[in-house]
Amino acid sequence: MSVVAVLMFAACGGGSKSTDSGSKDATEKVEPKKESSSSSKNFDAYVKLIEKATPLLEKVVKGDAAALKEYTKISEDIQKIAVDLQKELENNPELMQKYNEVAQKFAAEAAKLYGQ
Repeated sequence: MSVVAVLMFAACGGGSKSTDSGSKDATEKVEPKKESSSSSKNFDAYVKLIEKATPLLEKVVKGDAAALKEYTKISEDIQKIAVDLQKELENNPELMQKYNEVAQKFAAEAAKLYGQ
């Protein structure tokens, strides 16, 4: 079921990779990157998709075919951004924390609906 796929993605966390960004090239461009370090296009897209998926959960649980179709599409969209998002999360602890918070809220909502 699509819920399981999204929950598996939401629960998966990447290992941390150590990178050295102490080169001269990084010094001037660090500030703009730090301002957006807790966000990215992929993360923002993920959050929007989760915000669309969450209200559909109850309808999916009740067997609403239209909601299931929409939820499945959202799941597919999440899977499309998953690889790139995972790479960003591995190198950005702050973004990983935000991702985990969003994923945990979604998982809690799903668990509530499934009676767990």
